[in-house]
Amino acid sequence: MEEAGLDVRVVDGAPTARIALSGRLDTVSAPAFQEQALSLVADATTFVLDCSELSYLSSAGLRTLLLIHKRLMAKGARLALDGVVSSVRDVLDLTGFSGIFDVLG
Repeated sequence: MEEAGLDVRVVDGAPTARIALSGRLDTVSAPAFQEQALSLVADATTFVLDCSELSYLSSAGLRTLLLIHKRLMAKGARLALDGVVSSVRDVLDLTGFSGIFDVLG
């Protein structure tokens, strides 16, 4: 599903949901991604976001990731970010979010 500069592809389903993101997770794309991601959270014990093609992450994107993380934590599940590119990793590091999420790569 492509939403305003963000392509969201569900690679695997429950119990490990794996979603590949490509493009920009920003103010425009975050609401639609949030809705789609939260619908997958219900059945997931692990939620992995493949960020290898995510080129930009804004504060709205961070908020969405935090909301997903909180929903997962409430049910004893976890959020992991995989394949994080350097520009997105810089945002996570500067904001302290790299200490909140499991960053696999």
